[in-house]
Amino acid sequence: MKYTLATVIVNYGTHDRTVQYVKEELPKCRLSQLIIIVNNGATERTTSYFVQELKANRIDNISQISGNNNEGNIYVIHNPENSGYAKGNNIGVRFVNNHFDVDYLLISNNDIVFQQDDVVEKLIDKLNELPDAAV
Repeated sequence: MKYTLATVIVNYGTHDRTVQYVKEELPKCRLSQLIIIVNNGATERTTSYFVQELKANRIDNISQISGNNNEGNIYVIHNPENSGYAKGNNIGVRFVNNHFDVDYLLISNNDIVFQQDDVVEKLIDKLNELPDAAV
């Protein structure tokens, strides 16, 4: 499926906060959106929590997407290793690039509160105005 935006979130030990962010903040963005959670230091319990609370598709191997229900727009990557923030983001971006067609990529923390509902759209507008820039 084609999405306008893919949002990658690295989670490490802040499962409730990540769920809250996905449920409360990301819906403010009205673009067609794919949400990828890289669950660093994942356990069966924490990944199952994301699957249950967010109705997320579980990914055990980023090169494969089969074997999941592949419904909805939320994917949780079960990463038992704590790969750190940068590598966690790279894992999420690689998964997006391997399996989806997206126009824009947002790497986000889970503790952000959008002060305006259209903040992501404004960032994208600015990127379109300044094609040599990255935000």
